[in-house]
Amino acid sequence: MISKAMDEWDSSLEIFGERPFKDAAWLEGQRQGVAVYDQATGKLYEPSEEVRKAFEGDQFRIRSEGDEMSAIRNHRAVAALVLEAAAGDVAALEKLEGNDHDLAAFVTRHLDDEQRGKLAGKPEADVVAALPTLRGYGRTAREAEEARRKKERLPARHGSSSAVVRLGPWGEEAPLNFVSHENQDESHALRRYVSAHAHGRTYPEFARFDPATQCWVESNATEAAGRCDGKAFRLVRRPGLPWCPWLGLDARIAEDHALQTFFELRAREPHDWQRLFKEVTCNRRQALRNWRREGLAILSRVRMQEAHGPTCACLPPSPRSSGCPAGGCAP
Repeated sequence: MISKAMDEWDSSLEIFGERPFKDAAWLEGQRQGVAVYDQATGKLYEPSEEVRKAFEGDQFRIRSEGDEMSAIRNHRAVAALVLEAAAGDVAALEKLEGNDHDLAAFVTRHLDDEQRGKLAGKPEADVVAALPTLRGYGRTAREAEEARRKKERLPARHGSSSAVVRLGPWGEEAPLNFVSHENQDESHALRRYVSAHAHGRTYPEFARFDPATQCWVESNATEAAGRCDGKAFRLVRRPGLPWCPWLGLDARIAEDHALQTFFELRAREPHDWQRLFKEVTCNRRQALRNWRREGLAILSRVRMQEAHGPTCACLPPSPRSSGCPAGGCAP
């Protein structure tokens, strides 16, 4: 009914009947951009308060997850600049200096040549998680040099510097320990999702019936145009229902925010998906548990950074120490 309204009724329709049916029609109409009118009043249908709150809650969750994924991409771009600057890319260092003085100071003043070489070989996801700690080290190094130059009555230094102030090791934080709950179906879905990614196999949105084999086989929009009668051709992807480009109607993995966060940072290149495919093939349930836990840890770090701003080094303290791990804030 909603699909027909979109195709033939100018994206609007009138409804009548029991309250649960009207609520369901209104909810589906809101998801697909169809105006739903109440036949009894001739006005836009007003759903029950519970249904409206449920819809608004879904929209808020979708917006929040989208904002978090955008924040993760921004942090990843900053981490890439840090790695390029540590590898000796002058342009990356100048860009980092113009956008984040503390991180530039960490690369140029806190680290020596050997430490910069080790930093350049670190995984990008580890750098994303450690950005607040690195900013703390860089800020402390910058303040120490400014105090030294002031004491020696030297002019203030602007821009990057090769001076080294050693205040500690790399400063990586152990991931937070989250407990996840998964079932066998999810682990199977995860393996199929990673396998499809690794082999570049997208899920077909159309299918056609093959009389020779008496089964439905993959088709495409061009072949099925005007012939989706459900007998010879059919549309696999249903309007309004969740859709995963790799698993079709099974959107559990695509809608798992923690897993998608993990993939965003750990699977940027095709060979990364090959590596993940080997890992999930060896032990599906362990891969699901570990990847989801790491995704939740990344989200926790990103949310902490967003809450305290880019210049605060506050992170959950490690079990071995108290207070801020970067030493920038009071316990």
